[in-house]
Amino acid sequence: MKKNETLRSIAFYKGKTNTIDSESSEEIAIVRRDIADALNSKNLAFLLGSGCSSSYQNGKEVGIPTMGPMAKGFMDATTGKHRVTATDRQRLDSSLGMDLNDETYRNNLERLLEVLFAQELALRATTRPAMQKLHGVVQRVIRSVTAYVREVCTEGEFSRGDETVLRTYMKFYRRLAQRERSLPRPWVFTTNYDLFNETAMDRLGIPYINGFLGSIERRFVR
Repeated sequence: MKKNETLRSIAFYKGKTNTIDSESSEEIAIVRRDIADALNSKNLAFLLGSGCSSSYQNGKEVGIPTMGPMAKGFMDATTGKHRVTATDRQRLDSSLGMDLNDETYRNNLERLLEVLFAQELALRATTRPAMQKLHGVVQRVIRSVTAYVREVCTEGEFSRGDETVLRTYMKFYRRLAQRERSLPRPWVFTTNYDLFNETAMDRLGIPYINGFLGSIERRFVR
């Protein structure tokens, strides 16, 4: 955001241009009309990113945080089961040149995992005792990161009865279900780890295919 630019709650981009100058009722009506027109397109596809599963209520995250806040929560942890100890941080920095305080890692756990998995693959082949110990450090940090992400994606406020995010997904799919029957069914793609999409469609009784076959022993079809 540029200096002196007013922070708004709504933006509507066409390409790289935000078409909303204010949040007047007239401009909101234009956005609603444009979205309605898009929903009636013959071939319709959506890509849902992590922001779709994040929602703040009274300053508290009730969904799943986006990558920046998620990474900060992990990196700033000094206690708890999912953290990197000061000793492991020092070993990564002194032996591999990985400074976890670098903004590259502090804001993006996926980038951190990419580098850690690359290091783990290289260290797996070593026969030097000192490097084998370092291999154990890398594996330990990988387990901490993946366990933390799994916990955040499954044990938030939404797992304790808050349905704020789920209701948003249900509203979205309810609108898609109201499309003309003569139009092809829309495609929805997501890079998210959560199951809000599937849960919302289950609640609404909307049939869907998510790439898995089987009910008891589910398997992904590539």
